[in-house]
Amino acid sequence: MIAVKRISTTKEFAAIREEWNNLLSISNEDTIFLTWEWAFSWWEEFSDANNSLFILIVMDNDKVVAIAPLVMTKRTFFGFFNIKEITFIGTKTVHGEYLDFIIASRWEKNEIMSSVFEYLDNHTSQWDILRLNGIPEKSINIQCAADIAMDKNYRFTQEFTSICPFVVLPRSWHAFNMSLKKSIRKNFGYQKRRLQKQFGLTFESYDPQHVEADIEAFLTLHEKRWAIKGLPGAFVNQKKRRFYQSIAYWFSEKNWLRLWFLKIDTKPIAALWGFQYGNKFYYLQSGFDPEWSKYSIGQVLLGSVIENAILEGCSEFDFLSGAEQYKYEWGASDKKNVKLDISYRSTKTTVFYAMSFIKNRLWK
Repeated sequence: MIAVKRISTTKEFAAIREEWNNLLSISNEDTIFLTWEWAFSWWEEFSDANNSLFILIVMDNDKVVAIAPLVMTKRTFFGFFNIKEITFIGTKTVHGEYLDFIIASRWEKNEIMSSVFEYLDNHTSQWDILRLNGIPEKSINIQCAADIAMDKNYRFTQEFTSICPFVVLPRSWHAFNMSLKKSIRKNFGYQKRRLQKQFGLTFESYDPQHVEADIEAFLTLHEKRWAIKGLPGAFVNQKKRRFYQSIAYWFSEKNWLRLWFLKIDTKPIAALWGFQYGNKFYYLQSGFDPEWSKYSIGQVLLGSVIENAILEGCSEFDFLSGAEQYKYEWGASDKKNVKLDISYRSTKTTVFYAMSFIKNRLWK
């Protein structure tokens, strides 16, 4: 018999780690941004007095068959209008790119999604709007949510929110290298050989025994890279910085962390931070010493990381969001994420949408 219960405390959230990751591993939504480690670290670092856990656990007798990883936030709009907004855990502040409902693959999606929305329907006093961002465009859960929203006469909108370039990797570096444009292939090979011959360049992974020191070395290079543009970089926010430091420890224990350096005389001159989960590599951020930029060290580092990902059996290299030109130079194609906006019809939500519409028109 299907039943839905809500997890609303940090203690309950902490206790479900094993069941959460076991379910994720047998779902079609299996991605590193839906792991318990990512979600729990986000909750610990970014939750505040306005947030409440709204994790819905779908049970078949005593077995967890689905999880809706949600959080409710009380938000004030227009200075006085309060809305209870439900989003996926990890939607804001950090690179939570691929979020979704987690459902065991053998279960009928419509049945599970119907049970989740039935729970929401029976607890409308606890929420006003669902804003579910970061869902991969090919997720079957999108259509399930749309069908259910229509049946219940909910407001429902769907829009694309981000582009995430990615590369399908062949089984060998040679095959990948030959697929690149001649200019990229030639420059990468030339600069790498030049740096190795003239300066003894090495390509090294982080030391699991010294994660903290290696993370700091990466952050230093990342900030140097952005300083030449007069910008602080992606980790200036201290909460965000602590979140990624926490993630580094969790992921290092799981062998999901990938932190690569180009070094000369043991000194890091470039670094790339990513994650490897299943057969996919996720490229988070990079950094380099501007003094070495004339040697195309960013390109040398990225090509070396892709080569290693192929050697480790990865079939996809994901650049995450952002349509920067350099990603397409490595043969990237696009996939998109979707945002669903769902609300039941009430005076409160009607007024909210009307005010939002007027504000947007005035802004334009």
